[in-house]
Amino acid sequence: RLAEDKLRHQQAEQQRGAAEESQRLEQLKSELALRESVLEVKASELLRRHSEQATRQGKLEQDEARFAGQKAEDKAQLELHATQIAQRESLLDFRSAELAARTHQLELRAGELARCEADLYQRANEVQTRHQEIEHARMAAMQHPCAHQIGLVLNNTRTPLSTARDGISQFCDVGHDQVVHAAPPNKYPLLLLLSQSGGRLAESDGINPGTIQGYRQMLAPGGKLVLVVLRPGQLNTSSGSGAGTMIQLRNEGHLEIDALVDLCTDSYIAERPLHPPSASKMNEDSFTKLKELMPPPPPPPPDLGPLFAWNVAS
Repeated sequence: RLAEDKLRHQQAEQQRGAAEESQRLEQLKSELALRESVLEVKASELLRRHSEQATRQGKLEQDEARFAGQKAEDKAQLELHATQIAQRESLLDFRSAELAARTHQLELRAGELARCEADLYQRANEVQTRHQEIEHARMAAMQHPCAHQIGLVLNNTRTPLSTARDGISQFCDVGHDQVVHAAPPNKYPLLLLLSQSGGRLAESDGINPGTIQGYRQMLAPGGKLVLVVLRPGQLNTSSGSGAGTMIQLRNEGHLEIDALVDLCTDSYIAERPLHPPSASKMNEDSFTKLKELMPPPPPPPPDLGPLFAWNVAS
C-alpha cells in the first residue's frame, strides 16, 4: 500500500510537472508568436522606411541632375553675355573714335559757319526789305474794297437800304461795313437782290432774265447771286407768291440765280425791318442759308516785323 501510494504520488507529481511544462510551453509559444508579430511590424516599418529613403534618394538624384543642367545653362549664358559685352565694348571704342573724328569735322564746320554768318546777316537784311515790299503788294491786292463785301440791290421794296444793311449785318453775323450798296463796276463775292413778293414777281422790273445778267456782271469770279424775296408778316413757311415761277425759270435755265430765299419783314413798322431768325421758322432757315454763303471777313493787317531774330554769340 505504501508503494502504491508512493507510485500514485509520483504519477501525480509527474502529471503536475507535465501540466506545468505544457503550460510553460504554451506560454513560450504565445510569447514567440507575439515576438514574431512584433518582428513582422518592425520588418514592414523597415521596408517602408527603406522605400521612402529610396524615393528620397531618387528625388535627390533628379534634383542634382536638374541643378547640374541649370548650372551648365547658366554658365553658357554667362559666357555668351561676356562675349556680347566684349563685342559691345569693341563697338563702343570704334564709335568713340568715329565721334572724335566727327567732332573734329564739326569744329571745322563751325569755323566755316562763323565765316558765313556775316554774309547771311547782310542777306537777311536784303530779304527783310524784299519781304516788306512783297507783303505790301499782297495786302494791297487782298484789301480791294469789294473783296470781302456783300452787295445789296433793292428792287421795289419798302425796306430802305440802311434798314436792310442793319438786318443782314446783325442776323448774318457779318461786319456792318461789309454790307454795302452794290454799284458797278465793282465786283462782289456775294450779291443779294432784295425784292418785294408778288404774283407777277418774275415779270417785274429788275427780276427779269435780262436784268439778272446785268447784275451778274457785278459778281467776282466764283461769286453768288441770291434772290431774297421779302414777305410782310411773321410767316413760318413761304406763301409761295411768285416763288414757284422764279424756281421754274431758274430750273429751266432762263434765270441765272444761285439761290432763292424768303424773309419776312415787320409790316407794322414803316421801314419794314427784317424779322430776326427767332421770329419764324422761315427766317431761321433763310438766315442759316445766307450765313453759309457769306464771304470771310477781311484779314488783319500784316505783321511786318523782322524775319529773323539774331542772337550774336560773344
